[in-house]
Amino acid sequence: MKKILISCLFFLLFSGCLDMDEQTAYFFYDKPKDELHLLLLYKGIYNDDNASSASEGQMAGFFKPDWEIAFCGWFGHVTKKGIQDNIDNENTPEIVKKLADLLLKNITVSTGKFFMDKDERLSCYQAITITNASKIIGLFNEAASQGIIEQTDDAKDVLKELDKKSIDLFTAAAKENHQWLQLEGQSIRFSFPISDETFMKAKAELLEKLKSCPAKDYKTIIALFALNDISFTRNGNFITFILGNKDVNKAIPLLLKPKQSDYKDNTVEFAKKEFGISSEITEESITDRFMSSLVDSETVKKIEELIRKLGDADFEVRENATAALIKIDSLAAPWVRKAFKSEDPEVRLRAKKILETITICPAEQHQIEDKIMSIELPPPEKDPDIELPKDVIENDGQDDDD
Repeated sequence: MKKILISCLFFLLFSGCLDMDEQTAYFFYDKPKDELHLLLLYKGIYNDDNASSASEGQMAGFFKPDWEIAFCGWFGHVTKKGIQDNIDNENTPEIVKKLADLLLKNITVSTGKFFMDKDERLSCYQAITITNASKIIGLFNEAASQGIIEQTDDAKDVLKELDKKSIDLFTAAAKENHQWLQLEGQSIRFSFPISDETFMKAKAELLEKLKSCPAKDYKTIIALFALNDISFTRNGNFITFILGNKDVNKAIPLLLKPKQSDYKDNTVEFAKKEFGISSEITEESITDRFMSSLVDSETVKKIEELIRKLGDADFEVRENATAALIKIDSLAAPWVRKAFKSEDPEVRLRAKKILETITICPAEQHQIEDKIMSIELPPPEKDPDIELPKDVIENDGQDDDD
């Protein structure tokens, strides 16, 4: 199963004292209900600058009703208070107030208990549900276009690094009500125009940076792009950054921050004293509960029937059931994990195969390492003409004259 790798989505990073060693999140868009679901797993929470009182205050803030979320790189830092402040500010454009009000009425953020993960690191989790997702995204696109046309301060900050032709392209797209952000299947798509000159300059700078990377680091970047289904496409003047796959209907793990191995257990005692640390919660139990909540009753019946067929006397029936469960993908994981504990060795073997195909957890981290090591690539410093792999940047209908 392919996944998405995106930048860190973790509000604690913005507070200066608390950090995390690793993070995984799961994303699912329920189109019939028009609901967006996120499960965020914060693994290895620690204090990174010895300011214990400040970090303890930040940990306490994690459980306050005034929630905080951060989408690094693309969306920025989002807090309930910040959204309300925008609504109350008389200088906020009316369309932005409308968007903020709509978001507050349709977002639910729930923080779970602290627990210790498999590596004995202090961890926590957060579940987010956004209803009326398409309406919110539609209003977001409308607000973004209006800001570009009216050259608001936020729009100027976005456009200031671009050349005049790119700015003109942005303005033209805004006037045509361009869909800057879209949900397609289980993919999030960010689309924007850019001039040929700016595109080629950015590509050259990226290639130059990659050349200076040690060979292993370069291979890691390429492997993670391929493994996590991150892609860029270019069609005419438009570049689209794609997270995920529009042709699937499954919860997709977002590998937000790979393990850094710099965890310190200096927040464990405070968490234990003030909030308690659950001995019953595990990463698997959290994700299984999340996946189960996304599956309708008819699909549950189908999954349970397929699980029973894993132990059928007929080999073809067992093979077909295995393939069908793999096709259902991550949403079948809770039931397949139970089947992994079956007394039937055939069922256990097939459940193991299915889980290894549809999931990637810390226990399967070696799969990434194997992927990295299998790439045949000369060291960048010895290859001045190195190019990005086709599956990292693709040109759709746009020829380059390198």
